[in-house]
Amino acid sequence: MKNLSLYLKYWKETYKLKNIYCTTARFPFFKIAAEYLLNNKDSVIVDIGAGDANFIDSLKLDKKYEKIYLLDVNQTTVLNLKKRFKNVILHKVPDKLPFNEISVDYIHCSHLIEHLNYEVFYKFLKDIDLF
Repeated sequence: MKNLSLYLKYWKETYKLKNIYCTTARFPFFKIAAEYLLNNKDSVIVDIGAGDANFIDSLKLDKKYEKIYLLDVNQTTVLNLKKRFKNVILHKVPDKLPFNEISVDYIHCSHLIEHLNYEVFYKFLKDIDLF
């Protein structure tokens, strides 16, 4: 067991330094996602499965964009988000997205799709492809 712990320590000190994506931390992936955001402050940004708004907060998107929509299935989460953001919607995937007349420029969903079965995932992808 001692050899295993030494190996893990070595791995963490060497490999992790070379590959920042070998992590459970979300920020490196948020940085990748941010590269696809438009520079237009009027862009419509949607975060599906927003949770605690980590994506919005870590990139300070609420300072850069005026039209941010946070969707989540958890009622308590939605109530907490409404204390900080104006466009928070209770939404369960794969229900139709609540944007009839809004053109969405960017959709982010992190730690969501792994919870969907194949049929729901397919329906969800078809729905977001419409925007």
